[in-house]
This record gives sequence, C-alpha cells and structure tokens, in this order.
Amino acid sequence: MWVAGHGREISAIDPSVIDLVLDMDRIALESEVARDEVRQPGPNKAAGIGLIEVPTPIVVGEFDLPDERMWAEDLANKLSIREPVVIANAAHLAGLEQPETFNSALFEFLEGVAF
Repeated sequence: MWVAGHGREISAIDPSVIDLVLDMDRIALESEVARDEVRQPGPNKAAGIGLIEVPTPIVVGEFDLPDERMWAEDLANKLSIREPVVIANAAHLAGLEQPETFNSALFEFLEGVAF
C-alpha cells in the first residue's frame, strides 16, 4: 500500500522500488520478531504539534493514501505553512520513487530557511 498508493496500478511502479520496499519490510519484521517484545503505545504526539517552531517541510506523494494526504494538509495548517509539496508519480515513499524530485523539493525548502 505504501508503494502502490491510491488509484495506481502496480505495473506503473519501478520493480526495483518494489523489491527495495519488500526487503525493508522483511528486515523490519525480522527485527521485531527477533526482539520478541510488545510495544506499548506512546504518548499522544499530536498534542505537541503546536510546540514546533522550526520550519518544517510537509511532503506527500500524488498517489499517497487519502488519509495520509488529509493528515499532511492538517499538519500544514496546524504549523501555519503552505500546502504540502506533492511529488508526482509517487505514493507514500516519494523519496524512494522520485529521489531527484524529492531532493529538489527539499533543497528548495532548505534554501529558504535561515540558519
């Protein structure tokens, strides 16, 4: 779901991205099984969003799941920033699918940040 996203055929996705994500998921799942631990839910992170005072880029993929797009827009509103950057022809893992476009958007954001 993170690669196919919403409304896109699996055949439209670079097979090497699919293979990479499958490997990443396998490694994560194997690590969780090896730790044999049950994770408890942490504190509600949404309550602290108003404390964020640094410039924050919000990026979503064109084919990201509708809930993810909605949450990105909500987060952008709460942080009083412009609309999320939408990476064309990508789902949730936009940085893997469209690295040049993602990096370009990130560099553009960073150029506008005063350190």
